[in-house]
Amino acid sequence: MRIAWVELPVTRPSEAATFADLAPGLRYVAGSAAVHHVALHAAELAAARAQVEARTALLADGREFDFGDWAGARAFYFRDGAGNVLEAIARSNPQPAWEIAEVGLPVPDVRAAVAELCELGFPGYDDDGDDSFAAIGDDRGLLIAVREGRGWLPTDEPSLSVPLRIAIEDLAEEHRIGPHVLVPA
Repeated sequence: MRIAWVELPVTRPSEAATFADLAPGLRYVAGSAAVHHVALHAAELAAARAQVEARTALLADGREFDFGDWAGARAFYFRDGAGNVLEAIARSNPQPAWEIAEVGLPVPDVRAAVAELCELGFPGYDDDGDDSFAAIGDDRGLLIAVREGRGWLPTDEPSLSVPLRIAIEDLAEEHRIGPHVLVPA
């Protein structure tokens, strides 16, 4: 699944767009503030790290996280100007740099959200999903359904269910998943 863009509600959109030139798929709109999670593809993690460090500090003391079970993925975390938790992620099958790799979807019922997304034809990504976390999609793009209140890695800040709009390539029509709206790209 290719995620073309995501609209993140923030209190000051003009201050949030720290990485808009690198990642045009990040769109900021005026709205309720919450800490959102979005991962961006990094073709090469060291190069992405240098680009990010030129703009902001890394989270978790710059630690690189190894998600080897997920297509050999490695990642690091940072914040945009609104305080959202962003992730640069490199997989063993590289994707175009700075395209959206993942969007966190806080929902009241993870299993119900997964069932709805699978009914739309999106594949489950792993068999490790549970009542608090599940990934839906493929290496090009994942929707990460999380139980409202679950902490975002690596900060453990609670996920809040502030409505997001997410444009997905090859989606035929608009759908709601909890408070979130998926639209055709």
